[in-house]
Amino acid sequence: MDPAEITAGSLHLRVPQLAEVEQIAAACTDPEIARWTRVPSPYGRQDAVAFVHRSLEDWHADRAATFAVLDATTAGLLGSVRLVFDPLTSEPLTSNPPASGPRYDPDVPGGPTASVGYWTAPQARGAGVGRRAVASLCRWGFGFLALERISWTAAVGNDASRRLAEAVGFTVEGVARRGLVLHGRRVDAWTGSLLPGEVR
Repeated sequence: MDPAEITAGSLHLRVPQLAEVEQIAAACTDPEIARWTRVPSPYGRQDAVAFVHRSLEDWHADRAATFAVLDATTAGLLGSVRLVFDPLTSEPLTSNPPASGPRYDPDVPGGPTASVGYWTAPQARGAGVGRRAVASLCRWGFGFLALERISWTAAVGNDASRRLAEAVGFTVEGVARRGLVLHGRRVDAWTGSLLPGEVR
């Protein structure tokens, strides 16, 4: 799948580029991002370079759609959002599945599904940037990719992620006991879902 771009008012979403490496590295040294996500810690410039390259590879392999969230006026980095496509769905996202083999199973009923992930740079918090970026991403996923369900998972205690997910329209369905591996250990996780037509 070729990388896409999404314009959402004052936000511009596109594939991360090497021009953002320094900004990505600076954002991902934030203690809250390090605490609640799986980014390497400590996080350095080479980790940001690897993130940029891996993001593009994931697009072309139909594994994930990762976007840098930018200020549409200044091009400053505000965060990152991504959809990770579930491996067993009934339809390919493109007419040309990756050479390693299709990531879908024709015997599984229903259309494609994905899970969402996101982080917001410290300077962009409190202004609705994360909510607007995730909502725009989910609308794109349901509209352009015809996703049937988007799931969300966060470690129990990550209240900021839960507030954002609920503001976008996700329904929190419960707690998956030891359902998330974070920093090398299993922790309890909140789980939720979003269906077409539920994005706020």
